[in-house]
Amino acid sequence: FNCSDNQIANLDISALSNLTKLTVQSNSLTSLNLSAAPNLIEFSCGRNFLTSLAVENKPNLRWLTCLDNNLNSLVLSNLPGLYYLECSNNEINEIANLNEFHNLGVLNCSGNNISTLDVSNIPNLVSLKANSNQLVSLFMKNGSTASTLDIGSNSDLQYICADEVDMSGLQPFLGGMPNCVVNSYCSFVPGG
Repeated sequence: FNCSDNQIANLDISALSNLTKLTVQSNSLTSLNLSAAPNLIEFSCGRNFLTSLAVENKPNLRWLTCLDNNLNSLVLSNLPGLYYLECSNNEINEIANLNEFHNLGVLNCSGNNISTLDVSNIPNLVSLKANSNQLVSLFMKNGSTASTLDIGSNSDLQYICADEVDMSGLQPFLGGMPNCVVNSYCSFVPGG
């Protein structure tokens, strides 16, 4: 079901319980209730005016895109198949329960207000983009190597915990973060 670019302000999907794909990008939505669509596999709601979004109990959901909204709250739970999450350019402070998503391979949370990001329990993560946040701590020691990594424009970053193999990939970003400590020992507390 694709209703992108239509200036839709309200959308009721309660009669569409078998819906597997929903694309509502570039509309005027300020809220959206997804509880009646348990079978979603792909969901895209970018470029709207959403301030909060709850995506819960979607065991088949693999693809979630909610970029370019006004999200300050993103609630994700019971999404065991989630592989792709893009929530860039919002006002998100935290992505709760992120470590539940063991199948997550791509995460783009750039352009938010996130101060601590922990992807240490996501062993399949191959792409992490968290640039232009307010990161202070980044925990990315997960036993895998991210082939795409962007953490630039986080000048307050103080601590990164990473696998030894990822440390060389972090070097290009550290020039703008002179006070950042990079270590594979994750129990370190900055300033402690």
